[in-house]
Amino acid sequence: MAKLQYIRPSDNPVGALLASAFTVESGGEDGAFPAENIGDLNVAKPAKLTSTSGRWEIDLGSAQEINLVALIHHNFDAGLGVRIQGNSVAATWGAPPLDEAITIPAFDLDRFSVNPFVDLTGVSPRTFQYWAVEIVGANTEFPALGQVILSGALRSFGRNVLFESSEGEILPARANTTDLGVPWAYRLGSKWRTRNASFFRGDSGVDFADFLSLVRDANGIAQAWLEIPDPAVNDARWVRFGGDSVTAARQRLGSRRDRWPWVTEEVSRGLTLYSSSQ
Repeated sequence: MAKLQYIRPSDNPVGALLASAFTVESGGEDGAFPAENIGDLNVAKPAKLTSTSGRWEIDLGSAQEINLVALIHHNFDAGLGVRIQGNSVAATWGAPPLDEAITIPAFDLDRFSVNPFVDLTGVSPRTFQYWAVEIVGANTEFPALGQVILSGALRSFGRNVLFESSEGEILPARANTTDLGVPWAYRLGSKWRTRNASFFRGDSGVDFADFLSLVRDANGIAQAWLEIPDPAVNDARWVRFGGDSVTAARQRLGSRRDRWPWVTEEVSRGLTLYSSSQ
């Protein structure tokens, strides 16, 4: 398993943009779900198009190098033609200088989308003011997208999480029993994933400083950030630190041997965007 990767909240310029920075360049905008929703950091509130293909455009205000792109919460068909594009000129997308495919995985069995990402560090050039997500093929339903994450940084620690880490999924539900003792239950419609892990580092100090920087950048549990548990698996997570607060504690196990916790909880995406027609 490759090392866990992450980006800090401040690595993502999209979250600091005004609503006017987001436009629908083709495909038609659903007024109830405008383009600005792909940058408001609320993944449960998507942007939608009014045709089965099209393009969302993002104006970063100035040229910025982007090394990672992730799409959080969507209704794209598995294998749909989706591309990330970069350009120095707005609304000129016939042959953009950067034009990379984003592989769209199949939905999970519970009909929640898997969050694809693409590493652009091997692509050149990748410094542009204008970026776009293009739906090239025809999606079964009008495309919907919760959040676009762009990052100039792609971070990792010197070592990976310990293998005894635990992961799980929270599927909220209501359970009841009738007057005759018959049990029944129903799902509340959402889910989120959790990770409870720790890092161990023989060369103390360096990685813990990076961990503290992430905690401070995220204002503890206040802000979400991107976690990629395994870069070899096309599934990113939009997470916060778990619990009511973050205890950035380092346990000293001996000379030059440190251990510290890593507890994250995926931000709820609300309802699935999956349609029965898919």
